[in-house]
Amino acid sequence: MTANTQTQKQSSDTKLRQNRVALVTGASRGIGAATAKLLASHGAAVGVNYYSSESAAQEVVDEITTNGGKAIAFY
Repeated sequence: MTANTQTQKQSSDTKLRQNRVALVTGASRGIGAATAKLLASHGAAVGVNYYSSESAAQEVVDEITTNGGKAIAFY
């Protein structure tokens, strides 16, 4: 794969995630939080689901929004 082809593929992949919404369960910690942050870094708006720790979920939301992403926490 040439550098130009690789750049086009990466650009195409990013465009696929723009204007998308991802709902990530268990996103207040661990793998769920990492997944929510990764999806947000690629342009998805993220719903950060939590079961018991609203404050931990809000920390994930705050990190995403601080880095220019869109996110909300929900139970």
